[in-house]
Amino acid sequence: MNLYDFYDIIQCRHNSSTIQKIMALEKFLHNLGLKEKDQKVYIALLQLGEGSVSRIARKASLKRTTVYNTLERLESRGLISSYREKSVKRFAAESPTKLRDIIEGDLVVLDKYLPQLKAFYNSAKPTGELKYLPGEEGARLVSEDALALRDTTIYSMGTIVGVKEATGVSVRFTKRRVAKKIFEKALRVEKEFGEDYLRHQLEEFKEVRFLPEALEMPIHLLIYGNKVGVICSKAEGSNFVIESEDFSTSMRMIFEEIWSISKPTRHGSS
Repeated sequence: MNLYDFYDIIQCRHNSSTIQKIMALEKFLHNLGLKEKDQKVYIALLQLGEGSVSRIARKASLKRTTVYNTLERLESRGLISSYREKSVKRFAAESPTKLRDIIEGDLVVLDKYLPQLKAFYNSAKPTGELKYLPGEEGARLVSEDALALRDTTIYSMGTIVGVKEATGVSVRFTKRRVAKKIFEKALRVEKEFGEDYLRHQLEEFKEVRFLPEALEMPIHLLIYGNKVGVICSKAEGSNFVIESEDFSTSMRMIFEEIWSISKPTRHGSS
């Protein structure tokens, strides 16, 4: 007998909306570690408020010995409490807000062990990884990946016009980057921009220089954290992300060398 059958016994009938809610509740309680019998005893005691083992067993339609063991588990989790009255042990339901305490407690424990778990995860990953992301959706995913990484600076180089064509839609990259307070160091193709692009560099957390004419590349390169993302032209439709500490460090060094010979903008740093 599951939680739905138990509800059916104590409430007799349901409409479809109620059934869905009960099934969702059953799944939620299961995810919190409450098995089927735990759920029935817990719900029964919530409805009773308090009671003896025998009374709770009748309400939950379970054997007394089963209910007693279940009550001990629920009490160990802080969901119920017990006391004695005339030598009879009685149990009382705690407020359901105790469930929030369980979740918050689990999050505290997770925060404690998360660095160690991440270390295990990172040690299992290959030292270099390449993801091929074709087409418009792939181009958008490269941009999204750069924004998702918690890094203080994004180094970008190459065409912007080509990016807009490759993604097919505006990903509102600048606005979202500024909202996350991520600085962008940008090397751009001069002929693609007018004066307005340079006017708000400070407000838009960016510094722009123009590539030497011989290096006006048809791709858009993003260097962020330990990754390098490449968005190619719409015609080619090839985009990819390389995750490699060595490669990203090398590309950042190349970027800085090109930066040093690139044309400062009037509103940028000299």
